[in-house]
Formats: sequence, C-alpha cells, structure tokens
Amino acid sequence: MSETSKHPTAAASPLVAAFLADAGPSVRVVILYGSRLQQTRPNRFSATDLVVIVDDYRAFYTALARSGALHRPPWLMALFARFLPPNVHAYAPDHAEDAGIAKCQILSIAHFERAMGSRPKDHFVLG
Repeated sequence: MSETSKHPTAAASPLVAAFLADAGPSVRVVILYGSRLQQTRPNRFSATDLVVIVDDYRAFYTALARSGALHRPPWLMALFARFLPPNVHAYAPDHAEDAGIAKCQILSIAHFERAMGSRPKDHFVLG
C-alpha cells in the first residue's frame, strides 16, 4: 500500500510513535491536522502537522533534549512557551528517518483552552 493510499492517521503513526517515545510522559494529546490529514495533495516534502498538548513545558522540553531531538536549552524553550504559545518545533527523528518530519505546535492544557476559547488572543490555533 502506498503512502498516499493509507489512512492519514495510519501514515502518521510511525512519526507520532517516535515523537511520543522521545517526548516523554508530559504529552497528553496529539492532534493531527493540515494537508496530510486533509489529503490535499501533500508531497513527500510536506511536514505532518501536529498540535501537541503537554502538562509541563519544562518536562517536555527536557525529555526532547535528552533524546537528542532538541538542540536548545529546555529552560529557554519552556520560558518562551509560557509567554509566546504555541511554540513550533520541527521534529525529524534520526532513529526513524523514514517516518518523515513533523511540525509541532506545543501548548499547555491551559494555553490550548485559552486559544480555543471565546476570546482567543489570535487565530493561529483556531485555524
């Protein structure tokens, strides 16, 4: 079965599984969205778009750093996340190179609820 004929969630499964293994237990929810979900002719260079809801920014970024998937200080990324959510992180696992690349919007539960509420600061997450 070719990549394009797979159900979008099945096609994203290896990438999401690798991400969850690297990201640690602070991840609560992963939401697939974008061209891969909609199957609007994504090409082989298209990223898999994910919204990632986490319990704790610092724990999340520390786990990514330990896995080698983050090349910035976790404390700095956690600081940015508190003031400028969502942070966007490109995830391309070396240990699962055939899985592809993900563009991840990282949000805490509180920031996600605020972004999806009746008075969001912007429409980035709503889109």
